[in-house]
Amino acid sequence: MQNFCENLLLDTLERPNCDFNSSHWDFPNVIWIRNSASEISVKVLTLFPVVIFGIIANSALLFIIFHHRSMRTSPTNILIANMATADLLTLVICPLMFILNDTYQNYQLGTVGCRTEGFLQGAFLITSVLNLCGISYDRLSAIVVPLVANTRMTVKSTKIFVVISWITGSGLALPLIVYRNFVVRQWKNFTEKFCAENVAVLSIYWHIIIATLVWIPLIVMITSYVAIFLKLSHYEKQLLKRENPISVLHKKKITKVLFILLVTFVFLRVPFTLLIFWRQFKLQHATINQANGYFQFLWYISHYLMFVNAAVNPVIYGLMNGNFKRAFAQTSFCAGWKKTKLEDKRFISTEERKEVTLEPRDACVGSKL
Repeated sequence: MQNFCENLLLDTLERPNCDFNSSHWDFPNVIWIRNSASEISVKVLTLFPVVIFGIIANSALLFIIFHHRSMRTSPTNILIANMATADLLTLVICPLMFILNDTYQNYQLGTVGCRTEGFLQGAFLITSVLNLCGISYDRLSAIVVPLVANTRMTVKSTKIFVVISWITGSGLALPLIVYRNFVVRQWKNFTEKFCAENVAVLSIYWHIIIATLVWIPLIVMITSYVAIFLKLSHYEKQLLKRENPISVLHKKKITKVLFILLVTFVFLRVPFTLLIFWRQFKLQHATINQANGYFQFLWYISHYLMFVNAAVNPVIYGLMNGNFKRAFAQTSFCAGWKKTKLEDKRFISTEERKEVTLEPRDACVGSKL
């Protein structure tokens, strides 16, 4: 009887509308309704600062780019702005939906949330990673083949690429709208609500989406950076003779920034993709639709790292890119703050000099008796 029940449960997971009357059976999992208050507090307190910081950082980066006309005319900066937009949307929309799903045993977002949650997250992630590929190519063409005609990205071609990145991201994420359904299932002792996937279709789809999301972009970026490093290390003397040394150092610095971004992407995004594969395996071999224990913890950690990645991208560009530093310093609110701080420092220094001048000098201080 136990095996018969498990087979029926597995069948209804793959086909939620099949003729299985769950009301005759007790819910085959532990009923916990929601996480403990302490666990919710820890997760919110660890995630909330990352989200707030990321929203402020990405917003500031976008403001700097659009506030300075010279920044808007660079293809790389346009790609950075587009990636910041995707990261900003990720941090504004996705964390709340994720915390709700992680906190409660039942799915809380209903039919609309079930069909749009995965779509939005997938579209933002794919768009962001496509822009990383675009930045890698732009640096490759600028450093490795700077004199080859029609290889550099122009402002017009970059804007076209931005539009294509959003269309591609949305298109690849579209199956998450079509092949997910919100299911309410009445058990003898529990009303279960969950977002069911068509395992037969999405098991194949996830291999495609992960390859597009991670492995293909990684190959593109690694290939570009290897070519750049080989170029800079092999022809450094020739570049120093032909170009201004400052230009060579600038190119090295840009390459270093992009390499750090790539390493950060691998460290913070790959765990999420690995958990997706593990999740699909569990769905294909599960008799119930819910995961508990260590998998739920790892699922939270993988999403947390993904949100950290969206938050630190603008920090990498802001702290390691001289152009953004100078543009930030010239921004009105920053320039005003620095001016006030400088004036305060000058005022304090003047007051200190006055106090020192008024102090009587002891002729015996420092003299030897």
